[in-house]
Amino acid sequence: MSLPTTGEMDASLVVVLQTTAPSALRCLTALAGLPELPEHEVVIVDDGAVGLDELLGRVDGETQVIRHRQPAGFAASANEAAARASGRRIVLLRGEPEVSPGFLAPLLAALD
Repeated sequence: MSLPTTGEMDASLVVVLQTTAPSALRCLTALAGLPELPEHEVVIVDDGAVGLDELLGRVDGETQVIRHRQPAGFAASANEAAARASGRRIVLLRGEPEVSPGFLAPLLAALD
């Protein structure tokens, strides 16, 4: 599964995984399907979720993956990911959403 690479980006998409592998797979598959523009990176936090080892082992590219052995909670996980993010804007994704391919451009345009 190839997710966007890191670097100087318009946005950092931070996803905190807290539930099951099927939910995480749907979320990460949707993120992998995003167009290259606007430029973005993905920072994934495994917040102590059960059964994600195989899935996260398949993530390639320069996507950042942060692993917690025990749950730290959404706020702590999101803060840790935000500290590592390099995008000009941070988009927090909660609950393993299945984003649509065109969601990011209008969101960033609205913020501009």
